[in-house]
Amino acid sequence: MVGDSSSLATPDLHLVENMDSYKIPGLKGSLVPGDLFANLVWYQNHDPAELKRILTDSEDVSHKYSLRIGKIDSKVKEEQGKVAAAILPPQLAEVCRKSNLLSS
Repeated sequence: MVGDSSSLATPDLHLVENMDSYKIPGLKGSLVPGDLFANLVWYQNHDPAELKRILTDSEDVSHKYSLRIGKIDSKVKEEQGKVAAAILPPQLAEVCRKSNLLSS
């Protein structure tokens, strides 16, 4: 049943996935086309224990909502890269791979 919290704990079952991207200012706040950066946000459902593990950074500091750039734990990064390749549309999985978001 969708919304049943026990089913969200199943690692292979991603009932709700959402990936958004949007432009953000470039270096020194530049708004010039070509200078802009893209922010990519991947929303996933996880049980509280798994979420805590994912949000514990490479320095073993636990965060409540997100991690800073470059702070994802290497094991979590590798696991998420495999999940991306397995479940995301190929174009989004490629963006993750080529941007080094989820691969070493």
